Amino acid sequence: MTSIVARLSNIPQPAEKDLTTVALAAPKTTTLDPKLLELLSHSPVPKEGSFSTFDSIHVRYASELYDYFRLRLATEDDLPDILDDLAEAKRRLNEQLFQYIFEVFLVHKQQELPKSHAINQIVLPDIIQRMPFLYVKGEQLKSITSPDGKDGTTNEMKFHVTGTEVDSEHKVAWYREDPWWNSHHWHWHVIYPVAGVLDPATGTKKTKDRQGELFYYMHQQMLARYDAERLGAGLAKVVPFKDLRDVMPGYDSHLVGTAGKFSYGPRPKNATMPTIRPFMQYDIIEQETRRQRIFNAIDQGYFQHFVIEKNPVTNVEEPVRKNTKITIDLLGATIEANAAGIEGISNENTFYGSLHNLGHRLIAAAVDPNDSMNWPKGVMGDVATAIRDPMFWRWHRFIDDTINRWIVKQPPHPFVNANKDPNAKVQLPGDEVLTIKAARVQSVGPESVTRNPGHLYTTMENYPMNLLHISPVTDQNYNINAYVKRINYETFNYEIDVENTGPEKEFSVRIWIAPYLKEIGAPGLDRRLFIEMDRFVVTIKTGAETIKRSSEFATILQSPRLDDTQLFDPDHATVIGDETDFCYCGVPRHMLLPRGKKGVNGALYKLFISINDAQYDKIDDAQDRCGSVYCGLKSKKYPVKRDMGYPFDKPLVVPGKPEITEEAVLMEYVLPFNKNMHMSDIALHWVGKEQLNLTRSRPVKKAP
Repeated sequence: MTSIVARLSNIPQPAEKDLTTVALAAPKTTTLDPKLLELLSHSPVPKEGSFSTFDSIHVRYASELYDYFRLRLATEDDLPDILDDLAEAKRRLNEQLFQYIFEVFLVHKQQELPKSHAINQIVLPDIIQRMPFLYVKGEQLKSITSPDGKDGTTNEMKFHVTGTEVDSEHKVAWYREDPWWNSHHWHWHVIYPVAGVLDPATGTKKTKDRQGELFYYMHQQMLARYDAERLGAGLAKVVPFKDLRDVMPGYDSHLVGTAGKFSYGPRPKNATMPTIRPFMQYDIIEQETRRQRIFNAIDQGYFQHFVIEKNPVTNVEEPVRKNTKITIDLLGATIEANAAGIEGISNENTFYGSLHNLGHRLIAAAVDPNDSMNWPKGVMGDVATAIRDPMFWRWHRFIDDTINRWIVKQPPHPFVNANKDPNAKVQLPGDEVLTIKAARVQSVGPESVTRNPGHLYTTMENYPMNLLHISPVTDQNYNINAYVKRINYETFNYEIDVENTGPEKEFSVRIWIAPYLKEIGAPGLDRRLFIEMDRFVVTIKTGAETIKRSSEFATILQSPRLDDTQLFDPDHATVIGDETDFCYCGVPRHMLLPRGKKGVNGALYKLFISINDAQYDKIDDAQDRCGSVYCGLKSKKYPVKRDMGYPFDKPLVVPGKPEITEEAVLMEYVLPFNKNMHMSDIALHWVGKEQLNLTRSRPVKKAP
């Protein structure tokens, strides 16, 4: 079974280095199930075309296939035969469409079946390893050559980001084009497929717990991180693409497909949103109409929609208009639009439409507005590559602003003491017994260096990304490394001094940082720039103690990566399956910290800690673990009850006093009256790699 999984994943084992056998799997000799044969013969995605999870036609088709295999496994439980049929599907289908179907099938069946089942012994390589041509520029791929029979040879090349320093956006191209950050975005949309997955018990599509809310929150946190990097680089925060008729900056990814042609078309400078062809006629006017309907619903506080109900008088089914109150989860699902939205998997013909998804497609289609040149669409049409494009961030800033339009209409949290009354009970139940006395960060420097508390350190490094999988070379001792310019940081610890005047119990700890810079030249705090760094549950005894937590256990992070020789090693497979659950979703480990600034002072950030009674927050026995803040948990509900982003999920305002800034509300109306919250200064320093200790130990299953 390992062999067939390797082939399905495009990862050859040492004995099968001829990649042509992987790319061109032999046709299945036995008869295919007629239903599968019918499905495979009606793919809407050309073999050499572009698959997009933003296209409702594509995702509906993909969901039919992954649900077909899921139901077969549930009824037949013949995994080897199903893997053989998946290999036949790989031979017939568009490669990226197949990889999406394969991964959704695998991930969601692993969630549903016990650990002892054979499917949970399958180690799925990352999308970077399965489809590296999505992340390396085409001209670099062409430079890969044979080692001329020399054993142990390494061909090295520098990984180049797109653009030049002529464009100021080039300053943060390294961030947008980081392969592991792009990989996260792909994996998130696999774990949270827009079409949902079929529930065999009900026969209906279901989405994961709070999928719409997490769609909003995960992307909001990506934006907060990107804005922090922009401010550190001297760039303004992302400008929302709110005028759909505005011109766009040019962008060329230089990425190519396996066939050697351009996989993504270049968008010329000053392009505009076009009409999507040939599947539908849809233009800016249609998108503006759907946008306004979303705005109207937000301002009204409810969605209007029709449901079919039986008339009690005539006993005839007929459409009835309903008003459904908006929640953050329903709003996020409707804007995306996924199967949990007010209209289900929306498209261009529904009342509220598919604002987010069709925006991606319109921007992707701007490379060739009328299909006159037969260019493939841009990277914005593909979740595996979209975040490379500066327009991704501008489009998602607009989406974030749209959802924030509803958020600012919500009442503030009760912990805001509007009258500064020292006798007012503004803390949530169970929180009043906990006081944070102090909080600090301590970097773990080289043995010969003593780091001062409150200072954290980052660097830029050239990291080798192995590309042997796309080489024609068959020598297993030959290596090809593309050196990727990426950020890294020195491991550090959080130390939080607390006092519990109540009984021993569990508390939820949330750790945040935020740049003390609202905009270039404007020091201060912005609620939407707070970055969640970690969230975990800890038992605190009665009395005083110090909570110590390593940055390596942060529950926003992806799991540590295994190299290709480890992927199909049974011992490492056990480690992956038991410890990390294929956790490729989440913030890449090297990107935990924003880069900061060079110089003695670094970049000033605020460290914010909130500790709350876990009984009002924790879901059953669910525990945060790798990637869970961004990606949830397998087979369980999202691990906390409170809204995602708490306590910054609602506006920091004093009712009736709009002139008071968010920072003033936090400093004067919140922190003095909530001893379970604490804020202090830290500095982020960008230094040379030789000054840092970048040695890391592999995190164990549970933090100490």
